[in-house]
Amino acid sequence: MSSVFQVLVESVDELNSAIKEHEANPNTFLFFTGALGPSCESWCDDCRDADPNIEKGLENVPEGSIFILCIVGDEAGWNDPNNEFKNHPSIKVLEIPTLLRLSTKETLGPKECKNGELVQRFFRG
Repeated sequence: MSSVFQVLVESVDELNSAIKEHEANPNTFLFFTGALGPSCESWCDDCRDADPNIEKGLENVPEGSIFILCIVGDEAGWNDPNNEFKNHPSIKVLEIPTLLRLSTKETLGPKECKNGELVQRFFRG
């Protein structure tokens, strides 16, 4: 298993700080997902479906990778057109889950995040 440093962010201010701190690392990944509910699972069906692929993919990321887990809010907060993640000046997340490689801005959306092989290739670069 490779070494990956994980960061949790729940606001755009926290996201901006994490980006500033880790943007020089070419293997910095951001994963945007819905908040966990009382069952300790995301309210977002697509996010729940993608979670096992993301977890498995993290087992094989390049050594020294950074994984920033971005919680975009509960369902009502995410569905608000003024959600701060949707309106981020440089990273406009329009659907969840979204996996993003910070150095290239390459993304995988909900459909792609459900494809374990695609997620593995994405993390490996």
